[in-house]
Amino acid sequence: MLGGGKLPEEAVMVQVCREMCWTYQEFQNQPSWFIDLLIELRNLEEKENEKRLKMEELKLKTKQIK
Repeated sequence: MLGGGKLPEEAVMVQVCREMCWTYQEFQNQPSWFIDLLIELRNLEEKENEKRLKMEELKLKTKQIK
């Protein structure tokens, strides 16, 4: 999870740069509110993906029981 307190700030910066295909300088040129929104969006997407995977696992388990 980006910026969720699990990674050092530098690691979050590197992940944002990698996902956005930015250089360090391009990252530095962005307003902090925009970076915060990117991180929040990425965290929401990760949570939704986790929920979807759990639902798929549950469906597989219920099919195996039948």
